[in-house]
Amino acid sequence: MQEVAPANPDEFPIHCLPPLLRDIAEEVSKASLVPVDLTASVALATASAALGAGLAVDTSGHNSSRGKILRGNIFLIGIAASGTGKGLAFDAITGPYFRLEQEVIESWESSQLPEVKGQISLLTAEKEREMKAAGGKERSQPARDEAIRKMTAIERDLEAMKKLLNPPRLVLGDTTQEAAILYQSLAPHEAIASLSGEARSIVDILMGRYGKGGNTDEQFYLQGFSGDPVRVTRMGRESQGLKRPCLSLLWLLQPDKAKSIFSTPALVESGFAPRCLWLNCRAEAQMIPLFPYLAKVETLDSWEELLRDLHEEFRASTEPNRLIHVSREVWDAFRVYHDSYVPRRRGGGDLHDIASFAARWHEIAWRVAIVLHAGKHGVRAADVPMSLDTAQKAIELVDWFAGQLLPMLTEGREVRQAEFLSKLHATLERRPAGTPIHILEKNHGYPREQIRALAKDPANKVEITEHQNRNGGPRATLVKSLAA
Repeated sequence: MQEVAPANPDEFPIHCLPPLLRDIAEEVSKASLVPVDLTASVALATASAALGAGLAVDTSGHNSSRGKILRGNIFLIGIAASGTGKGLAFDAITGPYFRLEQEVIESWESSQLPEVKGQISLLTAEKEREMKAAGGKERSQPARDEAIRKMTAIERDLEAMKKLLNPPRLVLGDTTQEAAILYQSLAPHEAIASLSGEARSIVDILMGRYGKGGNTDEQFYLQGFSGDPVRVTRMGRESQGLKRPCLSLLWLLQPDKAKSIFSTPALVESGFAPRCLWLNCRAEAQMIPLFPYLAKVETLDSWEELLRDLHEEFRASTEPNRLIHVSREVWDAFRVYHDSYVPRRRGGGDLHDIASFAARWHEIAWRVAIVLHAGKHGVRAADVPMSLDTAQKAIELVDWFAGQLLPMLTEGREVRQAEFLSKLHATLERRPAGTPIHILEKNHGYPREQIRALAKDPANKVEITEHQNRNGGPRATLVKSLAA
């Protein structure tokens, strides 16, 4: 039987994945004729969804003044053209999780739903009795007040029971923010996932399909990633809220839709795009082989078993945020990783204009490490310390995804640099003899490191010269425009 090798298998650091995630990624890659970076990414994000809010790390570690509790929920967006097999790969890897959701719903329909309906009927009848009692003319005012108090309590219980008429969901579809919050509020520890093999319609909602004035609607995602409280209030409706939501995200998009996210300033500046791992897998259409490769049944079964185990042990557990022990050695690895990017994020550094993205890589690496740890140890993940090897592999993976991201940002970075340069020239032309660099920074907001970086390229036509102060003071650094 002919085996079809995955496209460019050496590009993705597949060795960083635990054995079972690696196996499912490679098997589905060969069966679906898509690059292994796509299948590996889908496997990583699906395992994250199965964890929910059940597994976490305390990133303050050995420095209690910094850090916080992080869960293993990650945001991952993969980009691939239509007709390249991404849907088949997505279905093969996420299928077990969707089947699990269907089983949860069917169990709810047969056992919990009838009980909920019965409770609603009883509460409704009790409410009607109290209404009649409160309306009796012979009732004293204290008796009426007591009846109203009982009716208020019944109404509160009735509203709570009506919410339970909605089926439990593991995965959100292309729904509004209000509906998403409702489903998430019913989930164990407010943990839910947004998984889509074609997320075009979800992105439309994100970009303001239902928002006022076309405003973007990313706040739900930002708070779901970070675990911040959510409260939505609408006129004439009961307010909805989440105390500590946990949202995992896996979207596959076509290139044009991904580009629309990067070209929407609100989605970049708010932090939505920087919270995501980005993959441009460059999948291409493939010929159907004479003897198609079939993924190994034992690998598919083991993968489904792992997802079910993680769901039962962590997402559906009564105990959220079970902490993985982190040694000083592991904590130091993440600290060094964080600090390695700090100089590059500062003014004049090669990442200063995308600092909001680079600032997230350290946190995302922690989250990825939780998923790798769970993928390796399964139901024992909360009882086994995180290894340095897992931390290093998580860092390597995030660096690889960062390398994927930078080319996607090139166009936007070039536009922003051109705008900065144009404004700088306009300012410099007011003083043809040159403007002191400290004046440009203090009065006009141009970082001196960024000016120096531009001056290194003759094509930018910015000149920096040093002049000795005639009165014996410090030398003056003047910036001059050489543009015609």
